[in-house]
Amino acid sequence: MGVKETISVNVRELRSKQNLTQVRLASLSGLDVRTINRLEKGAQNVTIELVERVALALAVSPAQLLVQHGADLNIAPGVIEELACLTRSMSTLSERMSRLYALVEAELPLDTRTTLPGK
Repeated sequence: MGVKETISVNVRELRSKQNLTQVRLASLSGLDVRTINRLEKGAQNVTIELVERVALALAVSPAQLLVQHGADLNIAPGVIEELACLTRSMSTLSERMSRLYALVEAELPLDTRTTLPGK
């Protein structure tokens, strides 16, 4: 499963677990409901800003939207917090993306790795 699909599944599952409608998530994140719908279908181009806004609305770290939760990933303590900190503190989108991809790839077991977009 690619990053876009992983984000799609995670947003849909987290929204459902919190009993939020797409309309309510859109309102909480300041996004259009059509964007949320496309995001959950895997049809929305994903940006760091989009991930940050949706994660904030769902009260999770951005990293939690990027990781396949069904896999046994054994993520080291502090990695999710470090990813969340990076998304808030880094100045350029390309720098954010490179660092995020590097951290996520470093935590994926070899058998679940896929080529991340932009690499």
